[in-house]
Amino acid sequence: MASIKKRGDSYLIRVSGGYDADHNQIRYSKTWKPQAGWSEQRIQKELNKAAVVFEEECLHGCHAAPNNITFKELTEIWFKEEGKDHRKTTLYREHQIADRVNEVLGDIRLKKLTRNDIQTFITNLGENGANKRNGKPLKQKTIKHHSSFIHTVLEFAVDKEYISDEENPYRRIHIPKRSSDGESLLSKKKQIYTEEEADKLTELLADAPMKYAVFISISLSIGSRRSETIGLKWDKVRFDKDLISIEATTNYTPADGIFDDTTKNETSIRTVKVEPGLCELMRLYKRTQEDQKAKLGTKLEEGGYLFTQWDGKPMHPNTPYIWLKKLCDKNGLPFYGIHTFRHFVASAEIEAGIDPVTVAAMLGHSTPQTTVNTPKGHTHTTHNNHAISIQKMSQCIASGSFLFIQTTIFPSLISMILPHCSATFGSCVTMMIVFHCSLRDLNSSIISADVLLSRAPEGSSARIIEGSLTIRYVLFLPLG
Repeated sequence: MASIKKRGDSYLIRVSGGYDADHNQIRYSKTWKPQAGWSEQRIQKELNKAAVVFEEECLHGCHAAPNNITFKELTEIWFKEEGKDHRKTTLYREHQIADRVNEVLGDIRLKKLTRNDIQTFITNLGENGANKRNGKPLKQKTIKHHSSFIHTVLEFAVDKEYISDEENPYRRIHIPKRSSDGESLLSKKKQIYTEEEADKLTELLADAPMKYAVFISISLSIGSRRSETIGLKWDKVRFDKDLISIEATTNYTPADGIFDDTTKNETSIRTVKVEPGLCELMRLYKRTQEDQKAKLGTKLEEGGYLFTQWDGKPMHPNTPYIWLKKLCDKNGLPFYGIHTFRHFVASAEIEAGIDPVTVAAMLGHSTPQTTVNTPKGHTHTTHNNHAISIQKMSQCIASGSFLFIQTTIFPSLISMILPHCSATFGSCVTMMIVFHCSLRDLNSSIISADVLLSRAPEGSSARIIEGSLTIRYVLFLPLG
């Protein structure tokens, strides 16, 4: 006869199925929940009916014993039913975790899996040898990912009524903070470029291939994720409005190669205001890309991407990472990766007084709390780029032989544009560029006129006008 146990607003129905070949008792279980609004009398009537039907199913073999499947078989069912909606990059990481978990727990049948099995596995991840690449323990963050995966899969088993809540072995799992020999498993504190390091980096971009100069400048300017920047297409750049729309990503996995994908979440779809100087740099880059297209002709794959391989296919997501590391190593700069630019922008905007909700929208964070928890960096004049945090400037007036540009671009961006000025503004004989920096953002570190002139064409002149709140740099460039 079926047994019934109330738990919260549902009921657990259990039926004994005798014993298996190993003399272990076979038990079937099912969770039953009444509809809202039913009277107690109606609940008892429907509950008893459900118990009788369930018992009949079990006795006639119509109800299988899902708790007899292995944990590996359970993960396969989970991937089939739950993983189909996950992004490819997420699925790739989940399969990596599943492979490691199943090496140890995969052959254990669900009904025999214990808390001790899970805890032992999790603890051993914090011991030497767990990291297959360097033989060291896994970091605590990675261990949490494994623990979370096991928890998710077992909760799925409960939802599918393979096991009951009481039978779920995932309980009070402890995530180790240190290995048995005392080594800390906590990840190192995230490093963020200082203002001086960021200045040095942007100066180095002046001599860099334009593709990488634009990529790093966009990352430093709007704090986009690497996959978002790689996935940018020219039809998402509004030169007339100084806007970039982020609506997709480009990613890579060994199984799928390079592929287009959705953004990380819905809030990651956004349109961001950028500095006019950065738009001008992108415009110049677009012209060089079009020249390359003309040379390659039919060999070029038309995808519309900003960042491509030689044949027009999207650039591998690891390419800018490798290039930046070589640049930093060659010039004695620390290398913190590309994602740190995102933290740098978040920190700079918050320190500049922009509210976290606005910054979160700019970065595509799911919640402002994520933005507030960003590791703190240093304020830098290049990062007040959001529509709320920059003035509506960039008035370009071309008249006859004189071009006037008023903008908020910074010296290193100007120096990247200068070599292309004569080609771009060939009809002009003189260009005057006026750009502003807030004293608050500069932290009293005033850029000298020599820095501006160091890369300007011969015959250029520069002067600095210091106001009470801002510094104005005026640069005259002979173009004729």
